[in-house]
Amino acid sequence: MCKYIMAANKEAIAIVLDVGPSMNQAGPQEATSLQSAIGAITMILQRKIFSESKDEIALVLFGTTETKNPLANGKCYENITIKRPMGIADLELLQMVQNDIQATTQSADFIDALIVALDHLEQGIQGKRGFASKRLILLSDLAGPFGDDQLDIIIKAICNSNTEINIIGPDLEEEDAHEDRKTGQQKEKTPQQRAGEAMAKYILEQVNGEGYSFREALPALSYFQSRQVRPTAWKCQLEIGPDLKIPINGYIKMKDFKLKQSWKKVYARDPDKTVVTSRTYHLGDDAETEVDAEDVVEGYCYGSDRIPMSAEDKESMKYKAEKCFKVLGFTKLENVKQHHYMGDSVLSITGEKGDPTAMVALSSIINALYETNYVAIARRVYDARSSPRIGCLIPHIKASYQCLHWIELPFAEDLRTFTFGSLPVREGTGSKKYAPSEEQLAAVDELITSMDLSSAATEDNGEKREAFKPKLTFNPYFQRVYQCLQHRALHPGEDLPALSPLIAACLQQPQEVACAAPIERLRKLFKLETVAKKKDEQTGESVFRKDAGDGPHVIRPKTDDDLSGGLETITKARVTEVGTNTPIDDFQDLCSRKDKDLFDEACQQMQQRVQQIVTDSFGQQFYRKAIDCLIVLRQECIKKLEPRLYNRFIREFKNTLTCKGRQDFWDKLLEEKLSLISKLESEYSDVSKEEADTFTAGQVLRDEVTARQEDETTDDLLMDI
Repeated sequence: MCKYIMAANKEAIAIVLDVGPSMNQAGPQEATSLQSAIGAITMILQRKIFSESKDEIALVLFGTTETKNPLANGKCYENITIKRPMGIADLELLQMVQNDIQATTQSADFIDALIVALDHLEQGIQGKRGFASKRLILLSDLAGPFGDDQLDIIIKAICNSNTEINIIGPDLEEEDAHEDRKTGQQKEKTPQQRAGEAMAKYILEQVNGEGYSFREALPALSYFQSRQVRPTAWKCQLEIGPDLKIPINGYIKMKDFKLKQSWKKVYARDPDKTVVTSRTYHLGDDAETEVDAEDVVEGYCYGSDRIPMSAEDKESMKYKAEKCFKVLGFTKLENVKQHHYMGDSVLSITGEKGDPTAMVALSSIINALYETNYVAIARRVYDARSSPRIGCLIPHIKASYQCLHWIELPFAEDLRTFTFGSLPVREGTGSKKYAPSEEQLAAVDELITSMDLSSAATEDNGEKREAFKPKLTFNPYFQRVYQCLQHRALHPGEDLPALSPLIAACLQQPQEVACAAPIERLRKLFKLETVAKKKDEQTGESVFRKDAGDGPHVIRPKTDDDLSGGLETITKARVTEVGTNTPIDDFQDLCSRKDKDLFDEACQQMQQRVQQIVTDSFGQQFYRKAIDCLIVLRQECIKKLEPRLYNRFIREFKNTLTCKGRQDFWDKLLEEKLSLISKLESEYSDVSKEEADTFTAGQVLRDEVTARQEDETTDDLLMDI
């Protein structure tokens, strides 16, 4: 019989908060210790809620006017209340902390409160599985009275139960005074507070706990944790050649975090109302006729045709692959460029857990790759439903472990190569006029050095460290979203809050990064000069503005002459002939150039394209395109004072249409009134108005005669019957 054991990765936490009178003392415009403690608890709960943690938290208050705990007997453990029993953190607990906790005039013993909290920890997780650790978090200024008669009991209980303890309050390292957070002035500690701090330091030393001041804890807790996920192994066999197969386990070491947006399906005015997504399908007609989902099938365009592709068709055409992890070959690490890394995750490959032979075999491969500076190129298929991926296996060796890191690589079709011209940074590689001097190069080097983050941050002990280290830097976007979600949940009717100062602080430039002086030096060495505009340069002002005589600010519409040049001409490839794809645009581009012979050639090419479009048309499919071309050709001939070119073509084109049986196109041409250009339209035409009418009427007359002959033939047939 198989037995499945849940991995123990949850934590049980008891937060012990002092609400006695000493916690409510502060100067004007200063935050009290209780307010700082509530802020710290709020941040702890935020971290658990927004990371979707399964950790359970209990809230214990001491210094309350009432007593609610199972250890109280009327003499001991008085004024201690279990405000919230052990459970997963939620917005209700967060709202309780922010709104329902008030300071009292009653003091209580913080050692008794720790005993009550520890007892509740033990009782709260009984019968529950998956807890790997327990923690006590005490938040107090340690200025209240306490007794040490049960000191040995609490120390022994913490050690025997493997419970960690953290104390957040005054700075335990300062002896006689502490610095005020607002004014920066030294404030004397009371004898009772010094005694409490000494007791807290003794407890922490005995149980190996940690103490933090409010000044240290608040910035550290301001960053929300990422979602905690229990690691699940991807089990497969690493194949090297036909005979060598090593059982391995793959764990996700790093993965792109996607912010859950479940709040998008919540009705803000009524959070209890269920929001249901409804999807319908409609035709593209005027009535937008609705179609049932089972009658819809995906399709792909192949030319002008739409090819339906059902789910069964796609499944039958899908590439079938079996789960595998096969090494294709080996190459130098330098051949795998960092900009070739793909995918949204990095996989850590280790030998199968519990198989010493697999671990030894994989270890030999890892060390061989590491010593030779090689990597393995492998093919990975996650399962039978997945597509194959190609990637590299990079050896990773640390003092405590060793593994292979799997990183996905691109296929040839995924690569995009962009070639840029070299900059003339040295003499001999370009024009000496633009080559920078040694002083300019040194100034740029100085700027880069001044922006170095490797030692831009300072530890509390004065040591330098890297600023914005990825492992310690949280995404400020997520921080802001969580801040707004919490505020909207707790204060539905209020506006969103301003950016938290703690979040804004992480966006500020470190003080050690001083680049103002290098930038000023660059301004002096790289002088910028204003380049005067050329008089014949085509600008937006010259396109939209009239001549100076009409006034400097009179705007007129653009004309066809204004469209030559500008950004469109710069970005568009130069047209050399009238093509079949965009004949109108090509023709107009050629006509815009100041070349008489070029216009004649463009007209000839346009005429050829019209004939080609009509001849190649399947039925009347491309008739509209040909008519649009004729309209533009006729307008340009009138504009360029060359009506003879159009008239000669239209006469010849009429005969061509008759010979090739395209009489239907000629009829459409007459409907658009694309007849000969007469003298009324252009004084350079040799066609009179009567000739133009006769040219069109002749065709109409022919149609009437043909129709009359057809009618007579029909009558004769009826008479014969």
